[in-house]
Amino acid sequence: MSATLAALDAVEVDYRGRRALGPISLALAPGSATALVGPSGCGKSTALRLLAGLEAPTRGRVVRTPGRGETAVVFQAPTLMPWAYALDNAALPLELAGAPGTRRAPAPRRRWSGSA
Repeated sequence: MSATLAALDAVEVDYRGRRALGPISLALAPGSATALVGPSGCGKSTALRLLAGLEAPTRGRVVRTPGRGETAVVFQAPTLMPWAYALDNAALPLELAGAPGTRRAPAPRRRWSGSA
């Protein structure tokens, strides 16, 4: 069995006395790809905020492997750099953390014409 990078163990989150998430248990292995899929309001973003350490559960336990610069979050709203390419937005947390090899020459910008 591989090591666990992060986990939610019987986690529940309540907001204003109402259940927003859980109970849920989830373990993420290093190098694995995981997708959280569900309808709006089912708790996907809440689970990601827990895993990122941005929020604490009401009940249960969140396990995270300690380390600097191992967690990055891109929120649903396109408020980071709406004028930039997706790659630029995705690379920004790495650049801000000073990760080597993340600085690159800007891609040539093309104006979107509204047609393919």
